[in-house]
Amino acid sequence: MKPLIPYVRQSRAKEKTISLDAQRAAITKWAKDAGVELAAAVIERGVSGSKSWRERGLGEAVAACERGEASGIIVAFQDRLSRENGIGTAEVYEALEKAGARLVAACEGLDTATGDHELLFTIKAAIAREQWKRFKKNWAAANEACAKNGVYQGLTPVGYDKIGRGLESKLVKNKDADFVRRAFELKAAGGSYKECRLILEAAGVKTATGKDGWGVTSLRSMFRNPIYKGTLANGHGHLFSAYAIVSPSTWQACQSVEKLESGAKSGRQDAGDWAVLGGLVRCAGCGKRMAPNSTRRKLAGGGENLHREYGCKRIDCDKKARANAHELESYVLEAAYDYFAQAVEVQGGAGHGRDTDSDKLTALEIEAEEARRRMAAFVAVVDPTDAGFAERVAELRATVHAAEAAVADERERTRVLVSPDEMRRAFEGADLAGKRALVREMLNGVTVTGNKSDGPLTDRTEIDYRVLIFAAA
Repeated sequence: MKPLIPYVRQSRAKEKTISLDAQRAAITKWAKDAGVELAAAVIERGVSGSKSWRERGLGEAVAACERGEASGIIVAFQDRLSRENGIGTAEVYEALEKAGARLVAACEGLDTATGDHELLFTIKAAIAREQWKRFKKNWAAANEACAKNGVYQGLTPVGYDKIGRGLESKLVKNKDADFVRRAFELKAAGGSYKECRLILEAAGVKTATGKDGWGVTSLRSMFRNPIYKGTLANGHGHLFSAYAIVSPSTWQACQSVEKLESGAKSGRQDAGDWAVLGGLVRCAGCGKRMAPNSTRRKLAGGGENLHREYGCKRIDCDKKARANAHELESYVLEAAYDYFAQAVEVQGGAGHGRDTDSDKLTALEIEAEEARRRMAAFVAVVDPTDAGFAERVAELRATVHAAEAAVADERERTRVLVSPDEMRRAFEGADLAGKRALVREMLNGVTVTGNKSDGPLTDRTEIDYRVLIFAAA
């Protein structure tokens, strides 16, 4: 007789009541007592029984029975087989019956080789399904209770320490929070992952898993976590302003990851140790980033010539732009310094006002976001014809306007911290990461049209200045 295939499943890795070892032991004992040969076991850890049986290892085990490679399937308990809806669970039984395969539940006395057990199977399947629905409901309720009480589930995010236990657990910012904020602000301003990595690694900030080195995956995970804007997400967001390290607008700016169309290629955002404008230069033809590239040509008399340029590498762009790197960077930086000097002069010179209080600005932005959310939620569920609707909306709108005005007032108190000469000296003395950061303080981006055959670079280049930084935003 052909062997039975043991199927062993555990929904969660830490599930203790029905361990993998216990299931295997029960199956092995039954097979030994019954004198039945077993095939290689199909073992699934962290797989819910509510998932379609065809998409699990169970589907392949059933298929093996249909191909005649095994005489049937054995489980320790029937609920290990499936907790799907009635139709899905019945399909498992029907598929095995149609293949002439045997089904055994070692701990429950079910063995289709000893008679028709369809009624028993159906009853036990319904019970298993009800248990799953109850577990799911309880789990959802527990998650919601955690979110409402400010309990962060999972690895403690970088920049925080976790204190307390259970529903009393809270996050508190630690010494790494300031460096996390700097990384967010740099990414929001268009910085590359490499630049953000350098900030964190230079400060000795470890990843959430305790690693010294920051890869792109770790950075993306951090930037996408809404806890950094003070939001605990669980189906819907719960705001905790004390948790916020960055403002909602800064967090949102870090989410705009460019998605490539099918068949398209993108240029690198930075290249080696020279591209000061890396990630900021775009092609007018397609609007996508231009890649900085270096080429070396050997000279007839010996030596070599180094040529650097920014170029569009998109295969779907028919108007690819190109620009000599030295010419473009020199022109853009001088133009930016001139613009910066004019902006400072318009505001009455460098040093007026006061420094920005990042924590206060973040809290005000969160307050404004919460006010907008409350108004939207009210409008969505209340009939506009109800008595008092217009009055309540007017009150909510006034709250929103007041919160937004507080944000604007706080921003208007921001001062331009340095003079143009100080900015230039800081730039010349900075390393590559510092230079890129300073450039992003003055520019949103640079757009280049065509190549040198289309005219002088100065005529083909358009600079998008960060006007708001001079208007105290």
